[in-house]
Parts: sequence; structure tokens; C-alpha cells
Amino acid sequence: MKALRAEGIAFDPGFKALHIGRSPSRFRAAAELTHAADAHERCVMLHHPVLSGATADVQQVADAVAKVYRYRDRF
Repeated sequence: MKALRAEGIAFDPGFKALHIGRSPSRFRAAAELTHAADAHERCVMLHHPVLSGATADVQQVADAVAKVYRYRDRF
């Protein structure tokens, strides 16, 4: 997230899982919530105005994501 924001793109955490940071008495889980936990850790949100810009703006987003992915092992 930090690296994406450093590229100047408005990324934020994108999914708050129901069971993270809440009392178990507030929900009933039929089983382990492993997919929800994965989504909580791995999803990001890109604010929609970013994608409604010019083609060059959207390309900048794609380039930033590619750059962060390419250097992901350095952090």
C-alpha cells in the first residue's frame, strides 16, 4: 500500500473482514473465515475518479502497479 501511494496513486485498504477486530459475539461463523481473512490482507481499493480520467492517467495507474509488482521482493 505504501509503495503504491508513493507512486502518487490513491490506493487504500479495500476490504475489512467481518471477523477482524470485532467480538465473536457480533457474528456467527459456520467455519474458519480463511477467504475473508485473505481478502482483508490482500485487497486494495482504487478510488473511482482515478479511472475516470484520461487514458494517460489510467496508464499511469497501470504503470505504477506494474512497477510496484516488479520490485515487490525488495521491501
